[in-house]
Amino acid sequence: ITDVEKGGETVFPLAKPTPLKVRPEQGKALVWANVQTDWWKVNKAATHTARAVEKGRKFAANFWVHPFEYRAASTYSQVNNICGSLEDL
Repeated sequence: ITDVEKGGETVFPLAKPTPLKVRPEQGKALVWANVQTDWWKVNKAATHTARAVEKGRKFAANFWVHPFEYRAASTYSQVNNICGSLEDL
């Protein structure tokens, strides 16, 4: 992440006890869990958005960690025709 003169925050509007706003700072990392200890339950507090950069430039990188084969549902639903195909949409 790079320093930004104005804007560019990552905002977690559902964080408790109050919404969280994190300003980008060079050399810092922002890490959170999108799921709870039960991987199938979404952590609503992880809902986030990026604010527009008003002054300066923001460079950042995403790194997603998956505890299991995250494309398995897609793979098996296509093989077993559980969800239909894209042509059915």
